[in-house]
Amino acid sequence: MLAMTKLENLLAEHSLVCGAVLATDGQVVEKAGNFSGMDWANSLLGSQAFLLADGPIRPAMSGQGREFALLERVEGGLLVVFGLDRAEGMEHLLFARRVGASIDAAFS
Repeated sequence: MLAMTKLENLLAEHSLVCGAVLATDGQVVEKAGNFSGMDWANSLLGSQAFLLADGPIRPAMSGQGREFALLERVEGGLLVVFGLDRAEGMEHLLFARRVGASIDAAFS
């Protein structure tokens, strides 16, 4: 059996649908999970994702319809993970912070 990557482990740990690591130029370095049916998620795989990641809240959060994204700068680029049906308000913020802590632990 092949070992799971850090990205695959992160998705499994937090029940996220898919994710990607982007280089500083916006090119996809690694993808994991199931992007099929994730229409909005695919539109964030490029240099425009870095604009969303530069806000004061860590990890950065964005969403459209049922899809949501958590974005965090990592060494050499940006990590973007996607899920469906985010919780409301404080629950989503606490979830995002847990995911952010896992990103820091795995990608620092």
